[in-house]
Amino acid sequence: MPEMFVSDQLGGEIDKGVIKEGNVKWYLKRGHAEDIQWIKLKFSGHVGGEDQIDGESKDFEFEIKLK
Repeated sequence: MPEMFVSDQLGGEIDKGVIKEGNVKWYLKRGHAEDIQWIKLKFSGHVGGEDQIDGESKDFEFEIKLK
């Protein structure tokens, strides 16, 4: 999990064409940051608007190359 107290708040809806900017921070428990070549992000989100909290949930997963 990211360190939410030191990360920017990026909540709200993210639709196609929407750009969200900010910093999400993780602290490494082992290794060196400069050695990381890629990361995998996995998260769940609701499908539909913020007011549809009982709506369908969807899992997302993608990899980001850093080098």
